[in-house]
Amino acid sequence: VEDSRRAAELVRDTIGGISFTTVAVTEAYTSEKGETGRVGLIRMDGLANGVLDGFVLERADGKTPEGGTGKIGRIAVRQLDFNQLAALAAEAQSPSPTTALVLFRVISGIEIKNLEVPYGEGDAKDEPVKIGNFSLSWGGSLGVLPSYVDFALTDVSGPIRPEDGEPFIYLMNAGM
Repeated sequence: VEDSRRAAELVRDTIGGISFTTVAVTEAYTSEKGETGRVGLIRMDGLANGVLDGFVLERADGKTPEGGTGKIGRIAVRQLDFNQLAALAAEAQSPSPTTALVLFRVISGIEIKNLEVPYGEGDAKDEPVKIGNFSLSWGGSLGVLPSYVDFALTDVSGPIRPEDGEPFIYLMNAGM
């Protein structure tokens, strides 16, 4: 427990000493043992005092050796606080009841657009799970809880099979 706490503090102190306005990588490619990947943009904005203003990944796609493909139009994380993350990691061995609520302080929101991943099983492995838009953000403060939460989920599709169980069987029975 003490070792993990010291490691978390070291990471926090190291990141706290780094500062930049913007770091970006464009058109990155990877290939290994039949797996390929491409990322159009990775960008990190505004790191100061251990807090990153934003992280964006855009136009990513890849292929597994089995032929499965996945793609992401955009993932954005807002306000990533490495200080709070280090505090959370330090408690990982003996979490308190409010430990999960610290996640509201680690980031302030996430957005995913045009996600498509292989289902990965049985006769449905070629039918992807798709999410058009997922957005979750929060802010304000009521102690450890946020005072507001915004959530949006649109254009979701994917295979549903009887063996998926509840609650998916209810969706299938409803004709979805």
